[in-house]
Amino acid sequence: MKSKLLKPIEEQHWQINAEFLASNPENIAERTRERVSLEIPAIESVLRRAPDRFPADKWLLSSAVQKLIRRGRADNAVRTALALHALDPAYLPRRLPTIAFEDISIGDLQVCFDVLHVFGNQRFASGTSVSVQRRLIANLVYRLAQSVKSRTACDILSLGMALPEFLTIAKKMAGTSARCLVKIAADRNAPDTRRTIALYVLSGLSVPAGRWYRPISRFNADALNAVAEKLELLPVIAWMMIKGRNTSGLAAMLPLALEAVASDPAGVQIKHFENRSGNAGAENSILGVPAFAADMYTSIGKRAIREFAKQVKEKHATLFSEMRAPASLSKLVGMAIFHVEGSKLDRWLENERVSEYRERVERTELKVLGLAPELHQKLYDVLNAESELLWTIRRSQLRAAFGTNQGESHG
Repeated sequence: MKSKLLKPIEEQHWQINAEFLASNPENIAERTRERVSLEIPAIESVLRRAPDRFPADKWLLSSAVQKLIRRGRADNAVRTALALHALDPAYLPRRLPTIAFEDISIGDLQVCFDVLHVFGNQRFASGTSVSVQRRLIANLVYRLAQSVKSRTACDILSLGMALPEFLTIAKKMAGTSARCLVKIAADRNAPDTRRTIALYVLSGLSVPAGRWYRPISRFNADALNAVAEKLELLPVIAWMMIKGRNTSGLAAMLPLALEAVASDPAGVQIKHFENRSGNAGAENSILGVPAFAADMYTSIGKRAIREFAKQVKEKHATLFSEMRAPASLSKLVGMAIFHVEGSKLDRWLENERVSEYRERVERTELKVLGLAPELHQKLYDVLNAESELLWTIRRSQLRAAFGTNQGESHG
């Protein structure tokens, strides 16, 4: 039987969060030690045996871990995470804080707090044994997957970054005073995208400069604390905004995500993922990893998507003739695939404003890549109809890279 401490109880979820939010960060940290050391019966057998065999591709395994967490596939997420940890022991302490605030965030702030408490410095504490490292990874990954989730903070940040004038605004803000940025970020009447960019600049921002990135602002803990004070945020939220400096700006979006939920607390629901296409191919295993791991952020996924985009364009010439030629067809198709399968959560918090953020970011991301709004749903429908073809191409790419002697399922 699963521990009640680790099993989300949907009817009580917000009451639990309310109690957590009212607590002092120091007191919560004392309970963190108890939570991360608790045995999870469902994965004890995984911890006792050698890591499963997976393709030795760090980025593919990282993609798989994050998407298995999103879909709530806790046992598979743990097995994949342990294989990734065996491949690169330093990686997950750096990556898990970002995953927590990208996909869980206000859905379960307690587990996000615990991830920051353990990995806020992006590494294991000195002297942590291998067995304890594996237990910490297993505990946190399992709990992230079991959590109610929210991508609202990520959607808000993505909206700001998708603005054509994002870099211009960010560079201008980086040249202003911290006091000015605090004023913008704490102004509930200011446009949400301007508040987003102000918070992002305060959390430390690097921008493309040729092949590399160059910092235009540094993390400013005092300014973020000032924002928290002006917005009268609870201490635990301020703590996470500061401790989450290594979450690519996502922890700094907590105030805006909480405001989105607070705009209609009575309308908040816990929604459940439905595969409307009727095809579960994205989750079916190819060489031990779910097909959706081969996405536009992995080298194998990029190759598969390029081939898929070419074939789909030929098969659905009428639709693609309606599009103005995008700068990169594979990027456009890859982003739409992410919307259809890669960003889906098993259970997530939603109200009208949260839903609006998600719809806005999808429209904006596809528009920036060259797709007119009236064609969005048509493209999604084609991708759902051609999911079998995508699975077949992904399988071909993974087999070519890693062979055929590992687990595979398709049904």
